[in-house]
Amino acid sequence: MGICSQDSPPLFSKTSTMNRGLSTLPVILSLFLLLSSPGPLVAVSAENGIDTTVTRDGVTFHIRCPNNSSLNKMVLEITAPGTDGKTIRREVDGTVVDVRAGDLDQNGQPEIYIFTSSAGSGSYGNVIAYSVARDGSPQAINLPPLKKEPQSMQGYMGHDTFSLDKTSLIRSFPVYRKGDPNAAPSGGKRQIRYDLVYTDKGYQLRPVRMGRNRPQPPILDIRP
Repeated sequence: MGICSQDSPPLFSKTSTMNRGLSTLPVILSLFLLLSSPGPLVAVSAENGIDTTVTRDGVTFHIRCPNNSSLNKMVLEITAPGTDGKTIRREVDGTVVDVRAGDLDQNGQPEIYIFTSSAGSGSYGNVIAYSVARDGSPQAINLPPLKKEPQSMQGYMGHDTFSLDKTSLIRSFPVYRKGDPNAAPSGGKRQIRYDLVYTDKGYQLRPVRMGRNRPQPPILDIRP
């Protein structure tokens, strides 16, 4: 141990140095991709929980959730310029899987979108969201249940994912045909696009319907 025979290459030969350099390339590349990736950096782990901060239009959102059981206690701290900040504590059915900030209604008042996934094989998705008024006060944003759109529910068995573009929230999930096992949906994917509107009931995520003269159900099916 620790002694080279005469037939062994020198410990600091060009070959061994090159091999060590090559072996570190994946680590360096991974760090570069992590640091240069766009968008808010969200550390999500079912074991270690989530503790992340995102900023939009001068408002800072700090989200913490342990993600260590089927029901978790989430803490959301909101700090707006010139305010003392607000703290929201609420129970999450499942775990927090992603966090995004946006301004879907383009009114200059940012929103925070916290995407969750329930425990169990269905992994049913949900959105916890707030809009922040100019005085820093949070206003809840409601996502209507899928059952309000019966056609959206056809073939639905959970496994939702959510994303944002400039003015919309997009919900995607696999479509199951009769007899499909939970792990192998065969009906393609379905997308539902929502815009953000303010009504007499507060902020609502409203399904966007296609067509002007004859509005269609607010769904887009992507067949396999």
